[in-house]
Amino acid sequence: MNTLSVFRPTTFRSIQVMRGIACLLVLAFHVALQLDTYYGISWPKVLFAQGYAGVDLFFVISGFVIAYSSQSLIGRPTFFGRYWLKRLIRIYPLYWLVLILSIVGLVLTAPAKVPTGTAPAVIEHWLTVALLIPGHEAVNAVSWSLSYELYFYALFSLLILRRQAWYVLIGIGSVTLIHVLGAPAHTETSFFFSPFALEFYLGVAIWYVSARIERPSWLAVSSVIAAIAIVSIWQSTVTNEDHLQRTIVSGTASGLLVFAGIVFEQNGQFRSPNWLCAIGDASYVLYLLHLPCLIIINKWLIGQKPGQLSVLAINGATILLLMIVSHYLHVHLEKPTMRRLLIRSAKPKSLRL
Repeated sequence: MNTLSVFRPTTFRSIQVMRGIACLLVLAFHVALQLDTYYGISWPKVLFAQGYAGVDLFFVISGFVIAYSSQSLIGRPTFFGRYWLKRLIRIYPLYWLVLILSIVGLVLTAPAKVPTGTAPAVIEHWLTVALLIPGHEAVNAVSWSLSYELYFYALFSLLILRRQAWYVLIGIGSVTLIHVLGAPAHTETSFFFSPFALEFYLGVAIWYVSARIERPSWLAVSSVIAAIAIVSIWQSTVTNEDHLQRTIVSGTASGLLVFAGIVFEQNGQFRSPNWLCAIGDASYVLYLLHLPCLIIINKWLIGQKPGQLSVLAINGATILLLMIVSHYLHVHLEKPTMRRLLIRSAKPKSLRL
């Protein structure tokens, strides 16, 4: 039974909520690092030491969303250009806007880190940063993950060119698994065969399975229990630098939670606060914006020699303001800009989605 043919919303509320959770985890991780680095306030770092796992959750969500939203394009190469256009518009315009803010922040807070050298070298540097070329020197520290997003888009686009490309993706996934189990942590091929790609594959697998099985609620409950068990037992052993370990623990737990959320929602049993869903809607804006703003604020604040209570209050207020501003920018800038760009670059009617 193809369950998604019966239940096929344009968006999943559970996915938006999990995007919000993922973004808040990353934000908490970065705030905790700032507090420890600049002020020696270490307890938030202990509390949110593994907030980077929010990125693993993002990657699993990406696999599911790409497959779910683009399933009708599989084996239809005439939509290849349209598929890429939508994804590039989704990633780049907002990234470039925040990149300008990041560069301003770099000049103001760490001018010694601004690249210098010959004109060709400087141009090449900024092109790799602007285009999110794998291995670029990130000005905004979260941008490395966007390079993976683009790679995931490229992998799925093979299915648009040819339905039988499933075999190619399975082959790439198998080579990736062999590579991460046997290769050194960092090699020339480590980006293209990174463990993070397995989290994308997991998201695609969740889409495929959830569309073809019955979905009793006990299955969702079991998935949540399993995710909690994995996090409780193994998450404390995971390090940010060990990508394979992250994938096995954080990626698996993320996959179980995404699957559970979808099953609960398909059964009409998913409930969540509206504010968390709103953060999920604005998660891309908040994800890009939070770190440059936090760095600028804390670089200024440390010069004021504030007390610990003032530091916590100002950072808390900054986080709240960032959430509000991100939602406003999502509603009044990100969505309208994407819509206008898609309309202006629309192809003939026969090629429109």
